[in-house]
Amino acid sequence: MPELLLPPPSPSASRLSPTYRPPARSLPPFHGGRSLASPRSNASSVADYFHVHNLERFIADMLCSLGEALPENPSEYMCDYIRNHAVQTSSPSAAAAAPVGNERRRCTTGGQLHLRVNEEADEELNESATYSSSGRLSTYSLRSVALHRVSRQLEKENLSIHSFVQEWIDRPELLMMGRRPSHTSSEETPRKSQGNTGTKNAKSRTRPQLFRKWERKNRGDQNSLEELLAWEYDALSTCDETLAHNALSILDLWGFFDKSDSSVGIAHIDITRMQCFIADLFRHYNSQNPYHNFKHAFSVMTVVGNTLRFGGADEFCTAFEELALLVAALSHDVGHGGLNNDYYVKKKHPLAIRYNDQAVLESMHSALAFELILQEKNNFLAVWTEENFSNFRKAAIAAILATDMKVHFDLTTQMQDLRSSSEVDTSCPDSRLLVHRCIVHAADISNPLLPTTVYEAWAYRVSTEFHLQAEREKYEGLPTTPFMESSPDDRAEFAKLQLGFMNFVVAPLWNAMFDMWPSLENRRHQLETNVEHFKKMQSSAEEEEATNGKDK
Repeated sequence: MPELLLPPPSPSASRLSPTYRPPARSLPPFHGGRSLASPRSNASSVADYFHVHNLERFIADMLCSLGEALPENPSEYMCDYIRNHAVQTSSPSAAAAAPVGNERRRCTTGGQLHLRVNEEADEELNESATYSSSGRLSTYSLRSVALHRVSRQLEKENLSIHSFVQEWIDRPELLMMGRRPSHTSSEETPRKSQGNTGTKNAKSRTRPQLFRKWERKNRGDQNSLEELLAWEYDALSTCDETLAHNALSILDLWGFFDKSDSSVGIAHIDITRMQCFIADLFRHYNSQNPYHNFKHAFSVMTVVGNTLRFGGADEFCTAFEELALLVAALSHDVGHGGLNNDYYVKKKHPLAIRYNDQAVLESMHSALAFELILQEKNNFLAVWTEENFSNFRKAAIAAILATDMKVHFDLTTQMQDLRSSSEVDTSCPDSRLLVHRCIVHAADISNPLLPTTVYEAWAYRVSTEFHLQAEREKYEGLPTTPFMESSPDDRAEFAKLQLGFMNFVVAPLWNAMFDMWPSLENRRHQLETNVEHFKKMQSSAEEEEATNGKDK
């Protein structure tokens, strides 16, 4: 049975300030250190049952372990599933065991779970979060953990709760969730089916709640685009909802939604479907991760956009490819659980098994991104030809897979060779693909090119995430990576790690890009400034340690 550890940080972590310093904490024992033999609760409903026994945190742990987005109400998430699947069986006892007063909703197809995210009118229910990725909850190991946890409490509950959940325990196959159903016939492709209009697609054209207050900017105001893509823009000081609005505004100001603007040279994209896609993408990012969250995704998107629009790299891109790179940047860490590829491989996690230990997370991110895109309400590619869709998909997947650090040094060498070429053919397919991959990968490691205070805040966050993983690995008896063991509050070690990252990882790739596109030259100066800052930090911290050592 796998052990799912490290409950997510406080919900306030999703609104962390740039100077965020999470409180020091030791790794809790399995199940949060609470005895499962809690007093009799006399829970009168399944929701009460989950609440009394603190199963909300447990469910959140399960989802985080799989790299899933957290539902707003974990108890309702699981209770809805049990009501719609585990109880709806041919068993008379199961039907009789349903909680009184809880009218069972009709089971949604394919195991999709619709959660009420607010108390507004019925139209809000129609656009409630669809946790389609919950298909990954059907793995045997995850069911084993859930069933084991619930079964330990059954004897303490009243008969109705006992029999209701016992059906779940006795028939674990009821937890199997099907894949997302196709909205099309076997003769239609997803994109062709989306071209239909009428009442059938009325719901898909409703603006999602996240964008109800979004205001469209003046299409011709390039100053607004420049501000959104500015290197000085601080995503850490901006709430996630505003970042989602800004991501949509970037695509809008780029011209992708303007039917009358032929200069973009791209088929019209339905802005409402793009809103729905970004809203779903937004929900699948774990805001409780210190680093790999929607703020990071937006930050990477802005660097990609700046490099293309103002750096000059757009000479290697068609309009289709520009859109692919921007969407890839925003999607590149979707579903991230705050753990790296190495952990999943060492753990023999189902994700690692599924992707053969190769680019585990990157493969999951790209697959999940396109699962979301191809949902009917999200499919902004619906009217595209098969050729254009194929080109978009290839460019986006290649860019996301390039964020795997295992390909970093190979990409760096290839970019250095391209820069050294006497003539660069911007129409060469191999050169174009290389540039596409390098742009997104370089943006993913571009924090050292940001203003010093912003970079330091990002560096602290990623170091925190690494440290938490190392603590988890120690508890689970897995080998750890030495650099991840150090605490981010060890200033000397923290500075040392950042200097190594800048000098040996970031600088070689970005220097080649600075030479390729001189418009980016000012970022070279910022990188050098940050190197000096961390040199001083390391020197000061080491002197302080030496002084403290003498005093002892």
